[in-house]
Amino acid sequence: MTKTKEGEESENRENTAAAAAPTNVQRANLNRIVLALRADGALRVSLTPNIRDVQYSKLLINLQSAVNALSREPVPATLSQRGYRLAWRGLIVEALEVYQAGAGGERR
Repeated sequence: MTKTKEGEESENRENTAAAAAPTNVQRANLNRIVLALRADGALRVSLTPNIRDVQYSKLLINLQSAVNALSREPVPATLSQRGYRLAWRGLIVEALEVYQAGAGGERR
């Protein structure tokens, strides 16, 4: 069987999608975990089929850590100073540009 580059990419997408889809047992286990975490009302927990957007959102928030590390200031101090907020904003803007370029320019 001869595979073209295009054929390999198509096959990889199918394998990734199949590997990412949870089985019925996994789905039931996840639902039990979510219900247990919600039981006392302390946590707001939900399942999402698109974890990539959640990961990118977390990355955007974590960019503040770089500002804090370089400034040697705690979070409240950096967030209270305009220069540090602008630095964080610049990191977020650049990260969003990279994210959108990777998504084929589509807005999510």
